[in-house]
Amino acid sequence: MRVPAFVATILFAVWQFIALVLLVVGIPLPQFDGGRALSASLPTCINFFGTTKKCNGLDYWQTSGNYECKTRGTIMIVGGVFAIISAVLAFIAFIFGILMVANCSCMVCVPFVFVILTLITGLVSWAMVVSTKFSKMCGVGNAKIAPHKNNSYGAGFGLIIAGWVVEVICLGILISLVCCC
Repeated sequence: MRVPAFVATILFAVWQFIALVLLVVGIPLPQFDGGRALSASLPTCINFFGTTKKCNGLDYWQTSGNYECKTRGTIMIVGGVFAIISAVLAFIAFIFGILMVANCSCMVCVPFVFVILTLITGLVSWAMVVSTKFSKMCGVGNAKIAPHKNNSYGAGFGLIIAGWVVEVICLGILISLVCCC
């Protein structure tokens, strides 16, 4: 049974909005929870742009640019930039989704491109976070350690992954629109 194109465009717009909200909410939240920073003895939460004393606040005691391990700071900042780019692209795709609902369904190719770009930038963003967990990049001399090996992933990371999965659903809806029209 084929779903009418109008219903599919509404589904796309709704799912795209959900993806956008997940990305926007996930970016400032911690990517890592409750671990111990390399230079601190207190539990901390690490997001893209620094380390906070509490996982529910923005009270930074160290920004990503000031980490002792410059590689870790750079990777987290780059991941954050890609996450922001992903959110902007998701917003643009959502705008085109609204235009499609407003009877401009001939514009399926434009949001398709933006969804693909959102998927790529989102993948880079969360791959950067995963790389800081497992890559041995910090230490003294040749004794390199993985800075977040003992940290658990945070709520922000989960929301960004969820947003990425919802983008995959949006891509499937757009593909079904192209095939059915």
